Amino acid sequence: MRIYVMPNINDLIYRSDFRPTKDNGILVDIVDDNCEVTDTQGEQIPGTLPGQLTTVCGDVHITIRMLEGDVDLDCTITVLDDQALAFRYGSHLGLQLYDRWYDLEPEVV
Repeated sequence: MRIYVMPNINDLIYRSDFRPTKDNGILVDIVDDNCEVTDTQGEQIPGTLPGQLTTVCGDVHITIRMLEGDVDLDCTITVLDDQALAFRYGSHLGLQLYDRWYDLEPEVV
């Protein structure tokens, strides 16, 4: 049995720590509760045991990452991404042209 997990991108892009930079990522834990699964309607999923139990029971740890350099979030890096970054090249905090989303330099700690 496979379970597909799709992140809600609209929720992710508004997080302050989630940008298309190097080493980005958000860790998500899906905790299994009593080995029971259902579909979105609450019906039993084919392949599960009686009582909607799964044969394998365990938690899942998923890291959701954004493609580095994909500033328009279409899952490909194209000339449109390059142009958007090039337009803001050289801008820094304090300039009106600066936008943190397009700043792909790693954070200084």
